[in-house]
This record gives sequence, C-alpha cells and structure tokens, in this order.
Amino acid sequence: MKLLQMPSPSSRIAASVESKRLNEEFSPWAIYRNHTIVLLRKFFRMSLSLGRMPSLLGGELFRAKVTAYQVKTFEDTVIFVHDMEQCLARLDPIAKKLIGRIVFEEFRHGEVAKELRITRRQVIRRMHQAVDRVTELLLEAELLEPFCAPDGLPLKKSPVSVGKIENLQAREGDL
Repeated sequence: MKLLQMPSPSSRIAASVESKRLNEEFSPWAIYRNHTIVLLRKFFRMSLSLGRMPSLLGGELFRAKVTAYQVKTFEDTVIFVHDMEQCLARLDPIAKKLIGRIVFEEFRHGEVAKELRITRRQVIRRMHQAVDRVTELLLEAELLEPFCAPDGLPLKKSPVSVGKIENLQAREGDL
C-alpha cells in the first residue's frame, strides 16, 4: 500500500510561479501589446511636434522643431495627445516610469533594472503589465480599435468592412 505524499513546499512554489508566468504570457491583452507600443510612440512624436514633453517625462515646454509626420489637422493632434495624457495619468507610478524609460526614451531593460534596483525579469514582467493596463485604458477610451474579444476569439467583421471589400471586388471585376 502506497502512502500519499504531500507535495513539497518548493514544488508548490514552483507551480505557483509557473501559473503566474503562464497567466502573464497569455493575458487577454497580450495580442495588443505591439499595437499599444506603436500608439504610445505615435503619441510621443505628436506630443513633441506640439512643443510639449509628455507628462511621463516631466511635461516641460520647449520649442518644437517641424517634423515630417503628417497629421490631418492640428486640432486632431491636440485632441489625440490630450486623450492619451488622460489615459496615461491613470497609470501607477512604476508603470509610468517604465513606459517613459523603455518606450519613450528607449532605455534597455537592463538599464532600467539597474536604475530601479530590481531584476531585469521584474522589469520585463512589470512592463508587460503596464502595457496591458494601457491597452485596457485605450480600449475604454476608444483610442485603440478592438480586433478580438477579451476571451481571445476574433471579432466578427462589421458589415461596413464587408461592403467595402465587395465594392473593391466589383471594381476589380469591371477592369
């Protein structure tokens, strides 16, 4: 007859760490991370073109140089920068620092880890959490268009986009 053995504390800790790692990697917002970072960089460029430093970096005012980035109107730029500032203001201080250093100032994870006196792995994990939080805020503010449901399933295409595709196919058929 075999006795049931309880798992050792170290194996329970390892299992807990593994489950946390899997939850972070398979966050429902993980698919948006690259899009969110692109949007944050766009915000940074537009903010600089307006002559302001983003609030995450201090918000100092200075003269802007003319950039090659094309926007529809000045008002659109101001509205976009303001809306992004509102979303970023809702982040916790560590998330703000990480986004400012890694996305805006392009520091490496190791450099930020030394500055914050934490491990590189913690920087990466917290950066993923920060970007995921920004994604949530951008989706709430409708600054980022959803392309999948929170459960990971793709959204159905809207009838408008289907109509556009059909119109394009009809035009190609005419040629």
